[in-house]
Amino acid sequence: MADFWTYAPEDFLLFSEQTYRRLFALHNAALWPFLLLAPLLLLGAALSSRMGSGGRFAAAIVFAAVWIVVAEGFVALRYAPINWAAAYVRPLFWLEAALVAFVVARSRPVYSGPLAIAGSALILLATLAYPLMAPLAARPLDQAEVAGIVPDPTALATLGLAFLVGSPLGAFAIAVVPALWLLASGATLVTLGTALGWLPWAGLGLAALLALLSAAAQRRAA
Repeated sequence: MADFWTYAPEDFLLFSEQTYRRLFALHNAALWPFLLLAPLLLLGAALSSRMGSGGRFAAAIVFAAVWIVVAEGFVALRYAPINWAAAYVRPLFWLEAALVAFVVARSRPVYSGPLAIAGSALILLATLAYPLMAPLAARPLDQAEVAGIVPDPTALATLGLAFLVGSPLGAFAIAVVPALWLLASGATLVTLGTALGWLPWAGLGLAALLALLSAAAQRRAA
């Protein structure tokens, strides 16, 4: 038996990059044309979170629903057959759905200022820009990652939402699972040697940077 330290990180993966990317093509084909509506639903939900208690309730339902869709539609149906660790991810995504529903429905949203700008920027990047990364990584558009359908852009959009809830504790509560997923996803993609595999880490790093800048701006304004 070879010594443990002789293994490279890629030796622990159970699938290839081609297999992983094929999941997105299959998933997108199965959900067409709903995948075109999912990012718009998230954008609308983020906007409605600022429109009174009814809007916050609607946003809570939409964001919770997409986490359930991702948990059952992508993680359980597509990802679990090629990666045994997905069995542990699925309940975390259900937990995230419950946390988002509770926190957003009870939030006092941020309407303006650095937090609102940072949150809106992350949501726009996740919903509008993230699918366009596929061509930049020399992949066909049918393998694009769409917010509300697959985990990475959904996690980034939820980090954006965390800036808008108006509660540091609530923001932390709904940011933990997305942040952990982006860390794990980036590690997987980099190990696979995927072009732009660092993108989940970049999204998480941007969210952390925006959080620091927003906190500093608020302290100066106080």
